[in-house]
Amino acid sequence: MKKYIAGVDLGSESISVSLGEQDENADISFKLINTYQSRGIKKGRIVDVNEVSESLKKITTDIYNNFNNEIKWYVGISNNSVNFKEFSSRLEIKNGYNIITEAEISCAVKNAIENFKHENETVICYDIQDYVVDGNIRKDMPIGVTAKNIIVNGIYFFIKRDYYYNIKNSLNLSGIERFEVYLTSYELKNIIMNENNAKKNILLVDIGAQCTNYFNFYDGNLISMGFVPLGGRTISNDLSICAELEKDEAEKVKLLYSNIYRKKYKEQLIGIPNESEITFNMKLYNDVVQARIEEMFSLIKESLSIEKFSDIQRMYVIGNGIVEFENISSFIEDKFKKKTILLTKDELKIRNYSTINSICLVKRASDRLKWNSEENEKLKDNKLCSENDIDLREKESNNKGILSKFKKLLDDIF
Repeated sequence: MKKYIAGVDLGSESISVSLGEQDENADISFKLINTYQSRGIKKGRIVDVNEVSESLKKITTDIYNNFNNEIKWYVGISNNSVNFKEFSSRLEIKNGYNIITEAEISCAVKNAIENFKHENETVICYDIQDYVVDGNIRKDMPIGVTAKNIIVNGIYFFIKRDYYYNIKNSLNLSGIERFEVYLTSYELKNIIMNENNAKKNILLVDIGAQCTNYFNFYDGNLISMGFVPLGGRTISNDLSICAELEKDEAEKVKLLYSNIYRKKYKEQLIGIPNESEITFNMKLYNDVVQARIEEMFSLIKESLSIEKFSDIQRMYVIGNGIVEFENISSFIEDKFKKKTILLTKDELKIRNYSTINSICLVKRASDRLKWNSEENEKLKDNKLCSENDIDLREKESNNKGILSKFKKLLDDIF
């Protein structure tokens, strides 16, 4: 029976889904990429379990009717209400061969997560930063290496246990039983990280419909993350109020003029267009767009602190619609004095910008499955290492880390 991986991005206004078929080598070929209407999610957070489950039922019905039920779901959520910490887990190699296998690595990670003692909170996912094998740091996975011990360094993300149950119940009610939860926007780092910027201080900004997620990386390592309750729909709402338009009409106006609003604004100032060509006040459009985008980045700057923001060398901005605004990178660079790179549909070579997050979730799962053998599944029921083998120490999330190369770039997808 064929096995499938489904990436699901739970957005506030749309849910994107990518379905990949997995072959015997855990390589993925995409069979379905689509978006569906989202209900029950506000500002990136589930507020109505029943509405979310109803939205997901439309997806599961479509997929289960056309594919078999051997599907593992990888569900992405917003940064809203999510925190992270670093871990370092030491394991003595005692498998009789002194060879590092998948089981040793999984055991080290599993014990790190089991030692997470925060009350009323649960770990949802993790990422490995590097490995220390007999005192030698390496970034590639040391499978098959002979060693006495291994230290696995990484980060885990955690949320309130009550909120995790909201996510779980939403999925279960829709027919999704086998799933893992990830941070949607975090997976986008695979697009921007390369040898040219690996050592730089980078800010990744993912602007959604109702909220904005951001991550600050230094030396390839996550040092800060956050959430801003403003998104592209905020601009539409402002246009609706200021121009006295219905919200749907304001959204249409926003999309119609987004890539030419500066040009039309200047033309309108000198009286080039007549009334039949442009009926909207382009000065109002210009002022609303720029005011809201400036507010988004100002809130990120305040959240990071002025000192941390001043250290940022480059900003990467992703967002359906936002990055299409005319001269927006120049506007951001002028206001915040940071090199700004927009990741557009053309640069990513995708037709539907809304599907980028679900594609990244499938890629994340694919990379992990390449080394996640059946032996690792046994760890759920059998503890393969004792507490004496573990040297676990938690670090605060703002400590400096080492470049993670756990996942490769997404070039082969795009």
